[in-house]
Amino acid sequence: MTVQLIVSVVGPEKMGLIKQLTVKTAEMGGTWIANKVTHLDGQIAGLLKLKIDEDKLPAFKEMMSSYEGISVGFHEVSDSEPVKKTLVRLTLEAEDRSGLTSDITHLLYDLDVVIDHLDSNRYPVIGLNTGVFEAHLTLELPEALSIEGLRIELEKLGGNIRVFPDAK
Repeated sequence: MTVQLIVSVVGPEKMGLIKQLTVKTAEMGGTWIANKVTHLDGQIAGLLKLKIDEDKLPAFKEMMSSYEGISVGFHEVSDSEPVKKTLVRLTLEAEDRSGLTSDITHLLYDLDVVIDHLDSNRYPVIGLNTGVFEAHLTLELPEALSIEGLRIELEKLGGNIRVFPDAK
């Protein structure tokens, strides 16, 4: 019987680590179903969804835990069909201010919006006492919230926020 799990991997970035994990998983008969990996300030954080034969699970866990300096967590999940999601991608631009990212994420959570991806940048404007904030987001909206409704709520945060849905 096969089992599915989510494996979390966190630690210092090491060249070729993800490829090594992929190869070792395949050697043990496992298959990666999906993954999300982020690199930040010399660190790596990844979530890997995979399936593997139940009898190979102990050896797999031992192999994953053998990487020095890497923290690994294992979380079994059901093999049911994934819930279909309606994802929207958008770009948000605004006058930069302290706490803007926090205000945006709190609003999204208050609206029951799932943040799948958020990448933000700040750009100084020479000669002005302000900067420009830009964020690219991938979001899962609840059924009751349209992208237009989301745009209206985000723009209420002030600071000349402009929301642009990205082309699919």
